[in-house]
Amino acid sequence: MARSLKLITWNTCGIRDTADVQQKKEMICQCLNEQQASVAFLQETHIGINNVQHVEDIRGWKAFYSVHHPRSKGVAILIKNDLHFEYIKHDVDPTGSYIVLICKLYSKCFTLVNVYNHAEEHKVLQCLSEYLYQTAKGVLIVAGDFNTVLNPDLDREYPTGNTEPLRPYLEEFISSLMLVDIWGQNNPYKRDSFTRFPWKTSKQQIIKKTSGQKKTKKKRGASRLDMVFMPRNEVWLAKSCEISKVPRHNISDHHPVVLSLCLPKPNNTTVLSCSSGLGIKKRPYKRRAGEISEAEVLKALMSLVAYESPLGENLFNKMIRGEIPKGFTDSVKENGRYHFGAEYMIFATILLRRIEKFLQPSFKSKTMKMSYKLFIIVSFRSTPKKIKRDFLRKALTSLKPIHPSPPRDFKIVEKLLPSTDQYKELREGCPLTPTLLTVALKHLACALKKDLKESVVDVCHHRKCITIYMNADQYHIVNQNINKFKLQSGISLSPKVGQVWKRRKYSNS
Repeated sequence: MARSLKLITWNTCGIRDTADVQQKKEMICQCLNEQQASVAFLQETHIGINNVQHVEDIRGWKAFYSVHHPRSKGVAILIKNDLHFEYIKHDVDPTGSYIVLICKLYSKCFTLVNVYNHAEEHKVLQCLSEYLYQTAKGVLIVAGDFNTVLNPDLDREYPTGNTEPLRPYLEEFISSLMLVDIWGQNNPYKRDSFTRFPWKTSKQQIIKKTSGQKKTKKKRGASRLDMVFMPRNEVWLAKSCEISKVPRHNISDHHPVVLSLCLPKPNNTTVLSCSSGLGIKKRPYKRRAGEISEAEVLKALMSLVAYESPLGENLFNKMIRGEIPKGFTDSVKENGRYHFGAEYMIFATILLRRIEKFLQPSFKSKTMKMSYKLFIIVSFRSTPKKIKRDFLRKALTSLKPIHPSPPRDFKIVEKLLPSTDQYKELREGCPLTPTLLTVALKHLACALKKDLKESVVDVCHHRKCITIYMNADQYHIVNQNINKFKLQSGISLSPKVGQVWKRRKYSNS
């Protein structure tokens, strides 16, 4: 029988009592118990060398934590005492930015990573990704406060048009480990759910001017800075992911995010064995354009924690030239999800990384969008199971060239997908499926940019949707393009209309 497991991530803005909040630690524990959490990721614990007793003696919980400064940063992972838990190892960043705990929960191996990505530190995620490449085992879960958003149009109350300094580093971190924003993937249309809100005026925030007037710190709009990530091949374990509404004025200016997992019995997942053809052979002296390197194989392999295989790039290069071994694309279906052999997973991962080079979001500043009257989100009506072959080929070949450009010949992708009449199947569990859906949206977005005048069109690959700022009199053009997209691809989309965010004022009450 499958087990349920609840994990919660929460920036608590300290765990010690303050002038504004008495018995803060007890209030935090009460909220954790009300959420029925078994594992808690806490950020900004504010634990210095002389304050460790505040995190060590949390009743009912085992604590793994960083020690940094009593007024800034700090992270902790709490494990409920009654949880079936087996410790393996843990490691702590000396600057208090993250903690990594490798353990077994209900006999299943996990790598739990708690991150507080400080606004002034840009190298934390890069160092962490390199570390996780080498050490992550079992199911990887990365949670925390990342101090940036993945999509300013969807994750901020009102987009400013300014750049997000930490966003490129977070995007690279997600891409390198092939992570998925669980809440964002489950909520492509939601635009009013945030985790961080303007802080209520406190005694420490009041600044007294010489004239006797009181001035508060500049308030910012709400945003979704707190997130939970899991690798693509483990997302199926996530039963739900919700932003919990707690009385933020009592504890923190952040809402917690709650992840519910459904754990199958140990060794219940089928992984096809490697074929005998994946051996290490001497690389030929001359390499052809577009061939796969050992580095690409290694990078793909390291992002697939559950798979082990020797480096055999010669076999992959034979397939690049069109020689697909018999049975290479075979899969086993369990509970609606497909499981593939190690070589297939590695080869598909190499190809999707090449494709995603053409799908990277722009981090440039954009013009303010307040002048537009209409905001539209377009996403899939339901999870697509297939896509028309001709449309897929056209969408792949029409990807905009970039410099320096990776190989652009993606004919091999079609051979990795089963055919049904004029369609190619998009199997859940195949690493290529999410990427190909983004390619399809990208193709539609390009058509919309051409047809819509004075508009801003973007693709959010994390939520698998298109965002459009436009004037209301062009809405019929959007519908025309959506209908045309369905005829060409066989995939149904649904638009949701909303108003453009307007800056609003917050009261201090």
